[in-house]
Amino acid sequence: MTAAVHWHSSEQMPEVPDASAKLLVGASVHLKGAPWDAYARLYHNVYNVEGKRIIRPDGFFVVIQTDAYADGEVTPRNVLLPQMILAMGWRLVDVKVWERRAADFFQVPFSQVFVFAPPGSKHSRSALQKHKDFFQGIWRFPQAKGGELAAYPPGLCALLIEAFTAPGDLIVDPFAGTAALLGAAARAGRRAIGFEINEDLRPIVVANLGEPAQTTLAVAVPKPAEDSPAEPAPTTEVTATPAWSRGYDVSDLRAVADLFRAHDAGFTQGAFTPVKEATIADWRAAGLLHTAMVDGALVGAACIERAAAARTIRDFAGADIGGVAPGDVVIKRIAGTAESLIAAASAGSSRAWLEIWQERAADRALAARLGFTWAGSKIRASSEIVGVWARGVPVAPPAAAEAAALVRLDLPPLDSAPLAAQLAAAQWADHYSGYNKRHSWTACALRGYGGRADFIIKPAEMSKKWKSEHADEMWWSLADTPLRAALPAAEPLIAAIPGAKHRIRLMRLRAGDGELSRHADITDPDAGVALGRLLRIHIPIVTNPDVKFRQWLLDGSEREAHMAFGEAWYLDTRKPHTALNRGHSDRIHLVMDVVSNPALLDLLGCTAPPAARSDQAQQEMFT
Repeated sequence: MTAAVHWHSSEQMPEVPDASAKLLVGASVHLKGAPWDAYARLYHNVYNVEGKRIIRPDGFFVVIQTDAYADGEVTPRNVLLPQMILAMGWRLVDVKVWERRAADFFQVPFSQVFVFAPPGSKHSRSALQKHKDFFQGIWRFPQAKGGELAAYPPGLCALLIEAFTAPGDLIVDPFAGTAALLGAAARAGRRAIGFEINEDLRPIVVANLGEPAQTTLAVAVPKPAEDSPAEPAPTTEVTATPAWSRGYDVSDLRAVADLFRAHDAGFTQGAFTPVKEATIADWRAAGLLHTAMVDGALVGAACIERAAAARTIRDFAGADIGGVAPGDVVIKRIAGTAESLIAAASAGSSRAWLEIWQERAADRALAARLGFTWAGSKIRASSEIVGVWARGVPVAPPAAAEAAALVRLDLPPLDSAPLAAQLAAAQWADHYSGYNKRHSWTACALRGYGGRADFIIKPAEMSKKWKSEHADEMWWSLADTPLRAALPAAEPLIAAIPGAKHRIRLMRLRAGDGELSRHADITDPDAGVALGRLLRIHIPIVTNPDVKFRQWLLDGSEREAHMAFGEAWYLDTRKPHTALNRGHSDRIHLVMDVVSNPALLDLLGCTAPPAARSDQAQQEMFT
């Protein structure tokens, strides 16, 4: 890809288009002899005006900052600069420590790394690309000794590039310095633009960008004086193709990827779901990419394969939707105007399968128009709903019980006031999940693993890393905690729900800004409505009218509800859902995971679906 350094102040960055940068990397700069107040105008222009203009809505702003020592005094930049940026409206989403194991030309061995998102954005660090080092609290990347050639070491550059961007994305460094980050970005298949005013660094910049085997170098010269005639800026260019492109023109790959990104906007939730340029290259090399052109313009694209072997398609609950037979046409992703592509690819086959974003009404209409029938839906861990449609294959819609979501149980009114009066005994623990916005969700256990009130998690749901670090906890069994004995008023509510109880917890969502962002607990192997699986039941103990639950259903529709006093509700946590508390009081629910049984399903108004695995084994686990 390309890296460009422009030799003028970044207080104006006309070379960077609006809303184009996925990553903005900043720092405090050193103005000789200037007091801290002198920096205010510079940072206002670079970070508040230009930074907000160039950042993408889903982008990130990373500031790497070190305190300054001079004349025996400390300038606390690690406090002053973040405060200034927060006052500009940027959202702080994470803080890290970079341990530089500094060489002798630095006085401070650590820097702090502040991660911001654009004002008004909703995404958090969970939207980052997966990188093995990012979620470590301390980043350990030793800095080169004795020179400026690599101000940012390769390991730090790689982390920033791989965690915050994808191939083809734009990185902007307004204080480029030696351009070590920009060169690394270009070699990793990203676009990079930097700004620097120290002309003495030009030879080092050229050295850091000058690896002609992998990158295009375009180093711009300073703008001419206003009274001088403008001349085209000379450039030095060395072009080559990055390995991930498989020899295809990167601009062509980007055009197709952009079409998918536009089509998918608002329907993809995870960092790995969006189609990237490297994915397009892989599809094209495998003969799976089909594109439609009108008057020389790209208007449609699809990933289409013809099945070479039989395989089974399963829905979100593990139920068999149908079987793909050899020769079946399988359309896995579509973008733009793809109708003609689907029709042409499936014309020679009596059987075809189509996967779409089920929430996207236009895709559902397209599938129906082409004669496809909805067979069921998959739900990804990142909470996208993938609709599976079939043509020429007999299919049946999902069982009513599996389709149920956000349903009030048919029970007489429950009296939660006695339990509300005993809540002072509760000791709340912060919920571990990444969708716990602003740490506004806390819980405590009446029944849980290890019999501890503060152990609110289920070990089987946790990551491989957590499991390896908590081997002993993996053997803990379910038991009542001391909190259950301290809350006797909970017992009538627990008994009102028929069936064996798994975990029993109190869950609190903070008043005003309490939020659980969209997520789906699809990784829990025990959740479901089939006999022996676990249903999540909510009973409001403390609530207000501004507490809202929102759930997305298998057919692509959505439902919103307020759970009121005296009610009990079933929330299918496998399906995407959110919870908000915009009221003036905390929301506290008694939440039970209950083993599915006919009496409980009757309260939901449905019957048990066929089990995807042994009901008896599930029942024995929890009774």
